[in-house]
Amino acid sequence: MMAGCILDGPPGFDVAAAPPLGDIGRERRRHARVPVSIRAVCGYFNSAVSHGVTTVNLSRDGLSIIAPVAFRQGAPVTVRLVWPAAGWGVRSPEAIAFRHLGVAEVKWCVPTATSGEAGFTLGLRYFPCTR
Repeated sequence: MMAGCILDGPPGFDVAAAPPLGDIGRERRRHARVPVSIRAVCGYFNSAVSHGVTTVNLSRDGLSIIAPVAFRQGAPVTVRLVWPAAGWGVRSPEAIAFRHLGVAEVKWCVPTATSGEAGFTLGLRYFPCTR
């Protein structure tokens, strides 16, 4: 899978099929968001340093995450989602998790307090796929 392309997921999980939203009031997103909490790893593009994060929602062209540190708006980052295999009919002992790797731009980053822990909520938009 190419970096920045639409994610692969478990059977029946089809973010790519989410319908376009169009221009609905103040909503500027082009695709519906799917609320889902998944462990992930995020870091600046081409950096050896990364941080454990959690997704808030996914869409066809981006995602929102909660991170323990702030990321610069406009910066390119890599995001690797770790899909849990349990419950999706995966029987192979080697199939610990489904994975997705994407390259995205930080569109916004705001301080967030979640469950009493300080952190940041980020909006990321995947860079377009090129063939």
